[in-house]
Amino acid sequence: IGHGTPFPGWAALLPVAGAVAVIAAGPGAWANRRLLSSRPAVFIGLISYPLYLWHWPLLSYATILRLGRAPTPLLAAALVLAALLLAWLTWRLVEKPLRFGAHAPRKALALLLLVAAVGLTGGAARWAQGFPARFPDLPDLSIARINLAFRDGIFRPTPGMRTTTEGQVTLAEIGHGEEAVLLTGDSVVFHYGPRAQALLEAGQLRRRAIFAVGPSCAPMPGVLRGGDFAGCAALPEKAAALIASQKIHTVVIGAFWQGYATGDAMVERNGTRLPTATPAGLDLLYANLEDQVAALIRAGHAVHLLLPVPTHPRFDPQGMVTRSWHGFQVDPGILQGVPVAELRAGMADATQRLGAIAARTGAGLIDPLPDLCGRGPACSPFFGEGEPKFADDKHLRPVFARQKVTMLDRLLSEGEEKRPGE
Repeated sequence: IGHGTPFPGWAALLPVAGAVAVIAAGPGAWANRRLLSSRPAVFIGLISYPLYLWHWPLLSYATILRLGRAPTPLLAAALVLAALLLAWLTWRLVEKPLRFGAHAPRKALALLLLVAAVGLTGGAARWAQGFPARFPDLPDLSIARINLAFRDGIFRPTPGMRTTTEGQVTLAEIGHGEEAVLLTGDSVVFHYGPRAQALLEAGQLRRRAIFAVGPSCAPMPGVLRGGDFAGCAALPEKAAALIASQKIHTVVIGAFWQGYATGDAMVERNGTRLPTATPAGLDLLYANLEDQVAALIRAGHAVHLLLPVPTHPRFDPQGMVTRSWHGFQVDPGILQGVPVAELRAGMADATQRLGAIAARTGAGLIDPLPDLCGRGPACSPFFGEGEPKFADDKHLRPVFARQKVTMLDRLLSEGEEKRPGE
């Protein structure tokens, strides 16, 4: 039984059939006399309902504190033991006194009132859409908004996109028109989709925006990864097929460039295969990218390279608030932002390599940093009234991309862009 198993459903037949077999065997059966009638089994039976009530809140609460990650095996075992103790205490101090002894009518009335109070509390919480006051807001900062930012997630199509998924590669098209702009790369390219959606809704999307993307998928040929990302090797081929079959005016190529310097990908060029997390491997990777860009420009396409997107742990809503069993604490430094010089330093190698390719091939460069961070010395993780810009340490939230990221507007909404040689 896993996440994909429908339950209740056919999978419920097995435990039900087991229960039927135990009952059908009768009290005289060896298993029932020796095993299920033993003191440990009877004890578990006595506390089974409070155990059922206790184990799930404990495991769920631990998952919440771990920001959606399941408890470790050791923590899960400790929580199950705690649930056993709490279940026994509940049976001993609550269930037995209520079920047995005198004053049954009074107990029933008290329980009825308690159930009514719980119901009213739940109804009030639903009517008020929760209790946001449990998050005491700091000046210029809302804990509730930080929580909502984390829920936005990443790599989600917009309502106006027409999408197909082929293995690891997602092809998404938005807008109408004879000419199109192809945006290809990994997930940090797809997070600009909401801006195309905003232009479409405003009637300003003059060219179709076509995304050929995949999570952690490299846009240039020759990059190989294993496991769940093995299918990413097909992305450059699928992007090339789109360029051949569609009237692609402009090609925009982007990626989380910094990730190749530390990731586990391999790159292949002219029979040589090296890890990208080595200087020689990075040289091969960017050489493959330059060949790709030069070929597109020779074929008459305008090509733009997206410079690195800034990334920092302080951008991540999950890291802004530290949760524990007894409360939470806000990182006091998040309102100060991150020095732009620090962000530039972390992107320096990739920026230099992309700039050199652009200079040699005639490709354009698009820098997301001004839209994401403004022109000041520090990059704030927030915009508007304390809204986080990012869904994690590098991916933009749709609401921020829609409203503030305008760097691609010229390609998508303005007049004809000159092609190379025009």
